[in-house]
Amino acid sequence: FNRAHTDTTTFDLYLRTASGTERRLTHFRGDDGGAAWAPDGKSIVFYTSQWSPADADNYDLAVMDLATGALRQLTNGRPADRGPRFSPDGTLVGFLRSYAAAEPAFCTVPWVGGRQPTCYRPPGFTVVGFAGWLDDRYVLLTADAQGEYVLLRYDIATGATLLLER
Repeated sequence: FNRAHTDTTTFDLYLRTASGTERRLTHFRGDDGGAAWAPDGKSIVFYTSQWSPADADNYDLAVMDLATGALRQLTNGRPADRGPRFSPDGTLVGFLRSYAAAEPAFCTVPWVGGRQPTCYRPPGFTVVGFAGWLDDRYVLLTADAQGEYVLLRYDIATGATLLLER
């Protein structure tokens, strides 16, 4: 979970055990949040402004090894990356990317890093939310279809979009 901390006046991530003890995971300038567990339970992915200039409003994604606390940057740059979730097989991280002057996109990046994200904009829709992975190929997205919010199943392998609900 994340919460504001008095020594930084920003939001940091914490881990709460079943017994109720808390361990602070992040202690960076800027906010951290939106954490999601890896399928193996050994790491988390989250958004952070740690690497952003102090006057910027963008977020990058990071992966943290929970045993060692080692942190690895997954994305970088001016867009704001949020809502990360691991694919069921743990090979990809899906997330929403917001741009200052362009429509938002759903993106994926290998959890090991090493390449720029692949981003998708289903034709005829503006992606507004990433509901989650159905399996390693399909994701559920919420989108704006000319003022009406809809639920989509999106195939990241082919780009095929199926309208599920209006």
